[in-house]
Amino acid sequence: MKTRRRRKKTTACALLLAVSLLAAGCGSAGSDQGDDHPALPAGEVEKLYQANCLACHGQDLAGGVGPNLQQVGQRLTAARIAEQITSGGKQMPAFKKRLTEAETEGLAKWLASQPDG
Repeated sequence: MKTRRRRKKTTACALLLAVSLLAAGCGSAGSDQGDDHPALPAGEVEKLYQANCLACHGQDLAGGVGPNLQQVGQRLTAARIAEQITSGGKQMPAFKKRLTEAETEGLAKWLASQPDG
């Protein structure tokens, strides 16, 4: 039972991370493309990752219980990463009630901009 719960938690974190990486890649070229939310400081976004995603996706984004998120921005847009974080999927829980929209967008953009581990 603990393994199943841990697997779900890990999957949720992976999805959150993937969505965040996707969001980070879109519109991260320095221009504000009509974002409704101010950008979060990088240190705050990293703390969000550590608190919500690290257990499943690992310190270096290499995965574990959740999928590898290294270079996720090359596979998914920041918007898709944010959607994954918000809604969850497969084994990843939804973070809609845990994270604000600004936190989700910040995390997604950050993830999308991360190079490989």
